[in-house]
Amino acid sequence: MLTLTIPLQQIDDEFATEISDLVLKNKGNVNVYIHVVDESSPNKVKLFSRQHRLKINTEVYRKLKKAREAGQLEFQVNQN
Repeated sequence: MLTLTIPLQQIDDEFATEISDLVLKNKGNVNVYIHVVDESSPNKVKLFSRQHRLKINTEVYRKLKKAREAGQLEFQVNQN
């Protein structure tokens, strides 16, 4: 299971396209959960992708790590 925690303020068309492309180009068997949090309020939304699963490979890990270092998201990989 991959959980992405993304601040609402970081989401724009470019970021959404990057995440979508990452998932679509790396199909696998890992469930993807996305938690969108609003940094200026206690509001948050939890989303689950039923149709798309991800393959965690070196390329995916590097892109997620780069996004984390840029402050765009946090991520956690867990085994079910």
